Amino acid sequence: WRDLQYYPYEEPKGRAILAVINPKSGSGKAIRAFKSIVEPEWRKQGIPYRILITEGAGHSTELLEEDKNIQRFESIVAIGGDGTL
Repeated sequence: WRDLQYYPYEEPKGRAILAVINPKSGSGKAIRAFKSIVEPEWRKQGIPYRILITEGAGHSTELLEEDKNIQRFESIVAIGGDGTL
C-alpha cells in the first residue's frame, strides 16, 4: 500500500473509511479535491481513514483482492478528478 497518511496518524482503530485515489485522474485534481474538501471534513467529524494511492490500471482491484483484512473498513470511497466521489 502506498499511503499519503492515516488519520489518526496510526492504523485506524475501529471501522475506518478507505479512500482510493488515482493521482493522475483529472490532472491531479483527485488528490487536490481530497486534501481541500474531503479530508478537512472527515477530520472535523473525527472520522478515521486510510488513503490508497493507485499506481496504474487495475492496481486498486489487485490490492483490495490481496487484502485479507478488508472488513476493517466500513466504507471504500473512490475519488476521481472529474468530481466523482
